[in-house]
Amino acid sequence: MSPIHVPLRLRLAIGGLSAFFAFIAAETGVRALDGNAFPNLAIFAMEGGTITLRVSACQSLRRPDGLVYPVCTDTTGARTHGDWLIVGDSQVLGLGVRGEDTFAARLGATGYGVPGYGVVDTLAAADRLVRAHLPTGLVLVLNQANDWDEGERPIEARYAVRGGWLVNRDHADGPGAWFWASPFSNSHLLVQAFRRLSPAPDLAGTAGLAPATAVHGVTVAFAARIEAFSAAHPDLRTLVAFLPADAATSEARAAVSPLTWSGRPWADAALRDDLAAALGPIPLVDLVEPLRDPAGFLDGDFHLSEAGHARVAEALRRPMGLTAAP
Repeated sequence: MSPIHVPLRLRLAIGGLSAFFAFIAAETGVRALDGNAFPNLAIFAMEGGTITLRVSACQSLRRPDGLVYPVCTDTTGARTHGDWLIVGDSQVLGLGVRGEDTFAARLGATGYGVPGYGVVDTLAAADRLVRAHLPTGLVLVLNQANDWDEGERPIEARYAVRGGWLVNRDHADGPGAWFWASPFSNSHLLVQAFRRLSPAPDLAGTAGLAPATAVHGVTVAFAARIEAFSAAHPDLRTLVAFLPADAATSEARAAVSPLTWSGRPWADAALRDDLAAALGPIPLVDLVEPLRDPAGFLDGDFHLSEAGHARVAEALRRPMGLTAAP
C-alpha cells in the first residue's frame, strides 16, 4: 500500500493547531496553579504625564507563599477610603496583603500608594488629592528601603508603563518592554517564563542603609519639599512617618532580609534622627520600634506583613488623633 500524501499546507495547519491546543492546555494549567493571579501588579497608567494606578481597576496577585489577594482601586486610584489621607509607595498600597489588612484600612484612612513612587511623586499626588478632597490630615510615609535611592527623580524619569506593567526606563524600548506591551503579557504561562528568564532585580547598595552622612543632602532636600508642601496647606495637619527597611529593625530580620547592607543597620538611628532634625516642627512618627519583631515583614520580601500593618496602624493611631479602631 502506497503512503498517503499529505500536502505541506495541511501538515503546517495540523502542527499549528497542535501547538495552539497544547499552549491552551498549558495556560489553563498554569492559571489553575497560580489561582489566576499574577505575581506583579499590572494596572499602571500614564495620566497627564504622570504614572499612576488605573482608577476603578482590580487585579489578583499571588504571594510566593500561595496567598491570592486582590488589589482594587477606587475612582481616585486609592485602595482604601477615609477621612485621613496616607500617601506613599507600595508599602502604603499594601503589596502582599489584602486591602482590609493594610494599615490605611485599619485606620479608616484613604491609602494612596503607588509602587515606584518617591517623595517627589508622593507629594505631587498629595497636593492633587488634598485640593480635591480636603482630608482631615495627611500622613506622608517615607520608606527607608526605597526613597533615598530614588532621591528627587520623579517616577517618570525612572520607569515607563507598557501594557499596564511598570518597566525600567533604561529598558523601556528593548525586547523586554515589547513583551510587556504586547498581548502576550496577558498570558500567565508566558509571564512566568519571561520572569524566570529575566535577571533578578539588583537590590545592592540600598542608599537608605548607607551612613546617614552619605545621603544627608537628599534628607535635607526631602525636608525642604515637605516643609514647602506644609506651608502651601497651612490648614492641613501633616505628619511624616519614617518606615524602616526591614534590615534596619533587628539583627534577626537583617539576617533574612533581601536587601544588601553593611555594618549594623538595626542599631543605627542616624538617618531617622537626621530626618527629624531637618523636618523641624513637622512631626515625625518613628516606626522602627513597632517593627522590631521580624514577623512584621513578609518572608523573603521587605514589604510589611499583616502583623506589620497592624503594628504600624497602632503606632499611627495616637499621632493622628484616633482613639479607637474604626
